[in-house]
Amino acid sequence: MQLIHQPCVQKLLIDRLATVLLAIRKPCGYGFACVVRQKGRGDPGAVNSLLRWLHECGLGAGVIRLRSDSEVSIRAVANAVAALRTQGETMVEVTPVGSSSSLGAVERWSETLAGLTRTLLLDAGGRLGKKLMAPSALFPCAVG
Repeated sequence: MQLIHQPCVQKLLIDRLATVLLAIRKPCGYGFACVVRQKGRGDPGAVNSLLRWLHECGLGAGVIRLRSDSEVSIRAVANAVAALRTQGETMVEVTPVGSSSSLGAVERWSETLAGLTRTLLLDAGGRLGKKLMAPSALFPCAVG
């Protein structure tokens, strides 16, 4: 499984960025996304959401491998998940700096999610007669 923190921006309506915690179960392409209030362990709700997602996709027990980049905040999330997972071993891997292909599946999930989020926000904004951007209360709903 691969993890990253990714700034998510609407490319058509540039506004401030919102950070999204992303994960993907690589063999089947089942993705996770959650807007975080603060990177790292500063948002326990995001870590708990990730743990619930692990159970949902059948990874609540047994041995799993969490792969992330070398960013301190995402390593903290991976280590928090490993510490809170009680029904199995969690191996935390950090990819080498500059090795973008090591996290290719979750990077692709990031691109797909950004497109879906833009589409949902443009549609909802058109129906409401407003521009919906990252600070909007609807943004987390559009992300996941």
